[in-house]
Amino acid sequence: MRHVMEYCLGTREKGLVSEPDQSWDNNPEFELLILGQPDSNYAKYLETRNSGSGTSKFLCGAPIIQQSMMQKVVAFICYRS
Repeated sequence: MRHVMEYCLGTREKGLVSEPDQSWDNNPEFELLILGQPDSNYAKYLETRNSGSGTSKFLCGAPIIQQSMMQKVVAFICYRS
């Protein structure tokens, strides 16, 4: 956590700008635009040969959720008789 906080404080000029591309005009018929964008890579991490995956979600063009994770490794053993 300390490392993350130091990074955030040391890179204030680098970050996400949350500027929606729509604004609500008090109209009850206003439609919110929600988009999602997936991302993945195959065996990118050389030490473990694991794959990563992630997603970003946007509300009216502004980022609201970003997630990433390493995919779990499942080993299959095949026996021949």
